[in-house]
Amino acid sequence: MISELANGQSVKCKQNVRLNNYVEGKRRKPWFETMFFVIAELIKLVLRKILNEQNKHGIKMKFLKLTLSVVMLFVLTTINLAQQTSKLYVVKNSAKVAEGEFISRSVRDVNGQVCAGLIIKTDLTGLKFQSNNGIVKSKSMPGQYFLYLSPTERAVDVFKFGYVPLKIILSEYDIYLKSERVWEIKVTGDKKPDLIPITIDKNIPDAVIYIDGKNKGSSNTQQVSFGKHFVRIVKYGYRTIADTIEVTKEKVLFPYKLTPISPVSYSIKTIPTGARVFLNNAEKGVSDYGDWEMPGKYSLRIIKSGYVDYNAKIELKDNAKNNFSFKLTKNTSFLRLKVNPPDAEVKLNNIIYKEKNIELQPGKYNIEILKAGFLPVSDTITLAIGDTLQKSYSLTKNVAYLKLNVTPSDAKVLLNKKDYSQRNSVEISPGTYFLEISKPGYYPVTETITLTLGKTFSKNYNLVQKVGGLRVASSPIDVKFTLEKNGSAIDSWNGIREIKNLPIGSYLLIAKADGYRTKRLNINIEENKTATRKVVLEKGFDFVSVNFNLGEKYDVSVDGKKIGEASSSSLQLPTGKHSLTLSNKERTVTKEVNIDENISLIKLSSESNSFTYLQSLVIPGLGQITSGRAGFGIVLFTAFTGVSVWHYLNFKNYYAKRYDFNTSIEKFNNSNDPEQKAELAKKISSLNSEVNNDYDVAQKSMFVVIGVYVINVLDVLIATPVRKDIVLSKQNNMSLVPWLAPNAFCGVNFGVTIRF
Repeated sequence: MISELANGQSVKCKQNVRLNNYVEGKRRKPWFETMFFVIAELIKLVLRKILNEQNKHGIKMKFLKLTLSVVMLFVLTTINLAQQTSKLYVVKNSAKVAEGEFISRSVRDVNGQVCAGLIIKTDLTGLKFQSNNGIVKSKSMPGQYFLYLSPTERAVDVFKFGYVPLKIILSEYDIYLKSERVWEIKVTGDKKPDLIPITIDKNIPDAVIYIDGKNKGSSNTQQVSFGKHFVRIVKYGYRTIADTIEVTKEKVLFPYKLTPISPVSYSIKTIPTGARVFLNNAEKGVSDYGDWEMPGKYSLRIIKSGYVDYNAKIELKDNAKNNFSFKLTKNTSFLRLKVNPPDAEVKLNNIIYKEKNIELQPGKYNIEILKAGFLPVSDTITLAIGDTLQKSYSLTKNVAYLKLNVTPSDAKVLLNKKDYSQRNSVEISPGTYFLEISKPGYYPVTETITLTLGKTFSKNYNLVQKVGGLRVASSPIDVKFTLEKNGSAIDSWNGIREIKNLPIGSYLLIAKADGYRTKRLNINIEENKTATRKVVLEKGFDFVSVNFNLGEKYDVSVDGKKIGEASSSSLQLPTGKHSLTLSNKERTVTKEVNIDENISLIKLSSESNSFTYLQSLVIPGLGQITSGRAGFGIVLFTAFTGVSVWHYLNFKNYYAKRYDFNTSIEKFNNSNDPEQKAELAKKISSLNSEVNNDYDVAQKSMFVVIGVYVINVLDVLIATPVRKDIVLSKQNNMSLVPWLAPNAFCGVNFGVTIRF
């Protein structure tokens, strides 16, 4: 523009366009236009004068243009500041939540959060807005602006040409934005627009007129400013008229004709049902609900106990299905707890809750997590309507750790008189404890220990044993001594010996020598004392009672001298090394044995019959032959072979005659000679009788073979096994002996004998 001025061109048209954009389409004041163009003409005259004198003074064009640009900018800024003498301000106590207005969850800010809403109601037009986080989007309607803002927004700036900008700090008006919630506030200015009377000519005198959203009553004459306005004419029972008018000096009359309408049906359904329904604050019924109303916009309110009140704007339309459905939101919140350990007790406001997913009324709650042996945890939470709050709590064990290594391991351990014996690691409440460690025969240990929360107290304790001594002498000198305590041998030696540091207590001293009777002495070892014992043995033998389990009667001899008979009985045997002989009519078994008081049972071992069983199952008589019963085995083998051959010959004879019989029948059927048929008939009759007799003989011979085989198997099962060796046992053994025996009725008896 400056360059055009410098070239002496007219700029009136362009200046008008620029100014029009600057004031954003608003009607300019005549005095402002006059002043602006007077200044512009003066600048042009000065510019031309300077250009005419350019050659005289040698002024450079670039410097000239820069100077004129600065002057022009100063003039425009001065004019603009002169216009911004009016102020915008917020109407007192106008901030409140907009009932029935909600933000769709699809409208989100750059961070993905659902937007909040701010409605700016005003009697001004041409307002512009900006915010710290940026306005997501906006909608302009007569008398109000709807701004979609980030829920974290804190301030909104309002601009209008001719007014000082207004910064609305939301918290100063108790406005706290939240996703989906809409607030409203009123903004006005101290500069009143020019008003002009207009006439709204309507055919229904008491119809109510709304101009730019404001109720102007039913008068046909109204005062408005120049420009565009939104007009609504409302009358119950008539179709509402909505129109945009433009008021000028020439156009001030606006005729309208309202047409009557009929009621329309509508229905309101809710999930859940049973909610109270209000239209324009008048209670209509309980959902699901349906009725008739005049078309138009209504304020809907739905109330149900335990649910959030639902407020909305609905419009009943003519020639449309006015069916509305709403899902109510529970007036509750949800608390989801994750607690470690899981069985800890949960209290909310001193009420115990077993479950961890809890539905609660909105509000403030004190949480306590408790469990014996753990430090309690407390917290305070606030739940809003519809919130789902997830919280995790981990309790800290209220324990200290005690690790004791005690020798001997079976010593008794007491903490404050409570027994913790044979426990290497202990979890226990922190504090001071009196420790006692004791065992009979040992000097006790006592100590006071302090255990700290979460820390391990570790210590080794070795109890000192109480001891005495033992001196032993003997006659004869080569006596074998065994020292026992509580039935267990703890030491053994030959001849004279002194034992030091022997734990105190009662002991059994056993003295033995070949050709002498055994001697047993009870000795008590006392603390710091030495017990002295001289053991003199008497010549002779010791005898012990020994049980026999031989299965049959045997003569018992020791070193070639018979001392009695035994089968399942007991005998007194001399202790020491001897030659033991068991004999009867069938066998004699001899063995060198060492008999002492630990020997309680003598028996004979036997070979297993398993191999014998297997041999006889394959070839009858073979098992008996290999097990020493050759005569009986040969008899069984010969008998089985003979009856098997006899059975074979019988069946061979039977099959030969049956073949001859079948051949004769075939010839009879194929012959046409009566004489031949007669002979064949006689032969067939004779052969039929012979075939039946031979079949019976063959069957009987088969049973004989089976009988011999069964006798062979039974003999193996019931045969007495061979006894081969004498066995000395140090403890009584129980054995189960199965047996089979034939009875007088050609059957078999069987059973089990229990032997000890």
